[in-house]
Amino acid sequence: MAFIGIIRPSLIPATGISNLPGASGVPILPIDITPTKEQSAYRITIVASGIVPVLFGMTIDDGITPYTTLFNDGLGLKPDTSYLFTHGVTNKESYNFVLLGGPVGWRKLQVEEVTEGVI
Repeated sequence: MAFIGIIRPSLIPATGISNLPGASGVPILPIDITPTKEQSAYRITIVASGIVPVLFGMTIDDGITPYTTLFNDGLGLKPDTSYLFTHGVTNKESYNFVLLGGPVGWRKLQVEEVTEGVI
């Protein structure tokens, strides 16, 4: 069954940012985001800007020992190329994102929480 033109409750916008400069290693979002469900996934669309590939990571804070995990097998994201990542999340942790390298920035960062099976 298609849901054309209807916002499904299984997709919850977490954030959307466009055309902003960044600083290497500095969290992209002003505050961490926390999923609404005990277990779900973040669908992350990013288009990096700049002139050289940059690393893209997610910071995960479980309240004890925050850490950063890298996307794209730890390889740099090419500027002006669209990437889509999915990462399992839990509401027992909070999340943010970082670009590493320089100069860094993004043309688009969109994060959606996927709470059930959707395409």
